[in-house]
Amino acid sequence: MKVLVVGAGLLGTGIAGRFVQHGDSVMVLAPHPNSLLHDDIVFTHGRAELGFHLGELLEGVDVVVDAASSHVPATVQQSPAAAMAASVGISSWLAEQAVIAGVGCFIHLSSGGTVYGEGLEPHVEDERPDPISSYGAMKVASEYAVAAIARGTPTRTVNLRIANAYGPGQNLSRPQGIIGVAWRNHLNGVPTTLYSAKTTVRDFVFVDDIGDLCIAVARSDFRGAMNAGSGRGISLAEVLAAMSEVTGEELVLVHEGPRGFDVPRSILDIGLARTLGWEPEVSLRVGLERTWAWISGTSR
Repeated sequence: MKVLVVGAGLLGTGIAGRFVQHGDSVMVLAPHPNSLLHDDIVFTHGRAELGFHLGELLEGVDVVVDAASSHVPATVQQSPAAAMAASVGISSWLAEQAVIAGVGCFIHLSSGGTVYGEGLEPHVEDERPDPISSYGAMKVASEYAVAAIARGTPTRTVNLRIANAYGPGQNLSRPQGIIGVAWRNHLNGVPTTLYSAKTTVRDFVFVDDIGDLCIAVARSDFRGAMNAGSGRGISLAEVLAAMSEVTGEELVLVHEGPRGFDVPRSILDIGLARTLGWEPEVSLRVGLERTWAWISGTSR
């Protein structure tokens, strides 16, 4: 297959790498390259904004992966209107151009941790989205936009609702993802602030597993929303304890109460993804070890 991945952050880089390892031809479009991009990937410098010419890049492309979003929950909450306009606009533009070019599959990376809202049981895809944060609302709007643009066309759209992704290649300067943030703070000698760590439960998924699910989706005839997680919940306190064990040093933490835009508990049901023959392979402990090896290596 010929694949275009838009974005070279943690997810874009990791997904592109997995496609290459499976023998596919991969291009990446992003403002800046990632040092972990595979040597066989063709990199194009550019920002996928409204009006960006994609004609040549999309020629003969079978799959587009929309990993372009650079927004994080905390910053979206500060200025939701601007963030929504930018993010929904970019995803809509990419979907529109993919349809015009006759791309077979358009995979939009959404957020399983924020689109569903609160819930005690693992979330399933046929739940009505009920986000409590502006970030979640932004992702829901993007989902609806790309699906509507491709409806009635040969282009399949898949809204991949990803849990808390982590792994080598994380941008440690961004205020997103407790694993990257806490280890960055640890290396800088500053404490990490946690909000209701003992009661906040999350579903963590390693970046390689997300890439493998994208491959399974691309090779299927599935269209619609699909969860991408581990199917298991773990408290933030337990995650930080495991990180301290992997690091060999105790991470310094400051505990605070809950924030209004954080979902207290978020676990994804991955039964639908399993029907494609996919299964998350990387355990949290192994994933943490691989991530710390990369972070500690790049910090030297």
